[in-house]
Amino acid sequence: MSVDVQVAHACPHYIRYELVGILGGREVIPQSPISGSGLLSLSVDGVEVPPSGLHSDVMVVFPKVGPYRFRVGSNNLVISGDGVVLLEIDFPARIFTQRALLEYISARLPFGLAVFSEGGSIRLSGGQSYRRLELGGSGLSSLGFRSQKYVVKSRELFPSWKLVKQSGSIGYKIQTSGVVATESILKISYTTEKSYCRRCEGTGVENDLRFGDDGNMKMVGGYDLLYQRVAKILLTERGSNPYHLFYGSTADRLIGQKVSAGVISSLKESVRDALDTHISIETQQAKVQEMSSEERLLRVRSVDVSMVGDDETSYLVRVSVESFSSKVVNINVVFAVPGSIPLDGDLA
Repeated sequence: MSVDVQVAHACPHYIRYELVGILGGREVIPQSPISGSGLLSLSVDGVEVPPSGLHSDVMVVFPKVGPYRFRVGSNNLVISGDGVVLLEIDFPARIFTQRALLEYISARLPFGLAVFSEGGSIRLSGGQSYRRLELGGSGLSSLGFRSQKYVVKSRELFPSWKLVKQSGSIGYKIQTSGVVATESILKISYTTEKSYCRRCEGTGVENDLRFGDDGNMKMVGGYDLLYQRVAKILLTERGSNPYHLFYGSTADRLIGQKVSAGVISSLKESVRDALDTHISIETQQAKVQEMSSEERLLRVRSVDVSMVGDDETSYLVRVSVESFSSKVVNINVVFAVPGSIPLDGDLA
């Protein structure tokens, strides 16, 4: 049994890292309508922005450098975040070096708070977990503060945002709670509706290479390989491969001509000629390589051609083939100007 790199996949209709602008300073409208909040992300200057907005880390550096002397009656420290008391520490009456005080506080901090050395002093950080930190207690003087209360707030870097329905249109857009600086580089990733998807052009099938979790390219075999080989030879213009000028079909050259019984007959003949060539190639291949009965094309059962709606530049070709295992495989291909694509449903 042989395998090949899989080149056609069911499209997820997931648009990634689309560069967008801000309309009126508050609205993000992508090229395709957003279908919902699934897999939706917004980034500014390479940093992902949660719906709650993006803020600078809230932090405070103790004004005094070590060592730190705590006395009885002036050794209490209370840390609050967003109005909620997070920690209350009573330091022993002693002298702490910078490192000793850093270790003493760090061992008692709750999740979301952290301390770091900052020069000869100590920096207390709430990161993105809090918008406001408040320090209080009699021990603040030992840390260099002039009062028994100190408040620090984070700075808003990007406002909060939400999905809102597009009026008079389908899908959603992003609306921010405040005006966004136009010089920022904004990118969004989102899912869209199939008919508006630019990855598959509304066909439901994406032609591209993909890699698995193991880092290797995804492969295809068996009946799926038979399908891919048939679609590949039909979608390749004969003569476009300089090393195999015989490979492919002439179907593309017929597209755009006025609809007639002659054009449809020629299109059918081109498809059958290409598949006869494919059968001949596999016959020779089977002499030197082991091939499964599922992947080998035995014969062509039928070829049907019809217009796609009223469009005279697009034809739907339905091909029914039989494998050496007697399994019938149906392949649908749209030949259109300016290119050709597999039709939705082929990968089901």
